[in-house]
Amino acid sequence: MNAERKLRWGVLGTANIGRAAVNPAIQASRNGALVAVASRDLERAQAFAATGNIPKACGSYEALLDDPDVDAVYIPLPNSMHCEWAVRAAEARKHVLCEKPLAMTAAECFEMQRAADANGVKLMEAFMYRFHSRTESVIARIRNGDLGTVRVVRSAFTFRVARPENIRLNAALGGGSLMDVGCYCVNASRMLIGAEPAEVQAWATWGPGGIDSEMAGSLRFPDGPSPSSTARSALSGASSTRWPAPGEASPPKEPFCRGRERPSSSSGVRRARRRGTRRRASISTSSWWSTSRMQCCRTCRSATRRQMPRATWR
Repeated sequence: MNAERKLRWGVLGTANIGRAAVNPAIQASRNGALVAVASRDLERAQAFAATGNIPKACGSYEALLDDPDVDAVYIPLPNSMHCEWAVRAAEARKHVLCEKPLAMTAAECFEMQRAADANGVKLMEAFMYRFHSRTESVIARIRNGDLGTVRVVRSAFTFRVARPENIRLNAALGGGSLMDVGCYCVNASRMLIGAEPAEVQAWATWGPGGIDSEMAGSLRFPDGPSPSSTARSALSGASSTRWPAPGEASPPKEPFCRGRERPSSSSGVRRARRRGTRRRASISTSSWWSTSRMQCCRTCRSATRRQMPRATWR
């Protein structure tokens, strides 16, 4: 592609991640143009195209892949469909940017890579954080030794899903916490350590429909220059259902103690909001509310310890 011509993108599907993030990013880029979107429902594709200012709407994924005006495709389809449509896009000589996780299994990943190599096109998994300037700066500092030897990586990515029909809770479509958000933890650990794990262990809490609503994993990396080149990742995902542990009280509506529910000043309100946001963002255990209360005040810590098994104390 010469400097004058932009890479022409098509999108397979009308997923919200495309509408809210990736599609606008392509349109705002210096070297990309979003020219088409496809859905199995033509009316849905047309409505999506009109809302997103996309010139062309296709009533099938095949129609978009057959379009000679499309150079590359972005695939935000359900995880279970990534391999099939990435392979078909490569066979149509389209470059592929596929949403994470790249595929359901390692075998599918290899199949996708073989198709891309055979047809001379690029295949990439859509982990955008890897290209953020902050990430690049951290990696450069690690590789240069500015931060010393990396011995342990701890990561967590959690949030809650409110709707039972959410695709993340559908095992047949590749749902579950590991596939949806735990893959970030694994990817970041591999990137920061700069190696592939030699041994992996994982523990899951299984939710409705056979998906892992929560997962914790430990990745042991091979020895490098340091004898303790090890990383651990907490892979905790979302669930629409809460199952309290035996003897555990139900979660409160707010993670603050009574004395902090109504701060007496505007600055206190701001501090409380910041504390609440940080606590919710960092929680990754099944006893999420107990953990947050343990971080609140001495009264909360004493009350919470009486309700928690000793092994879960923080």
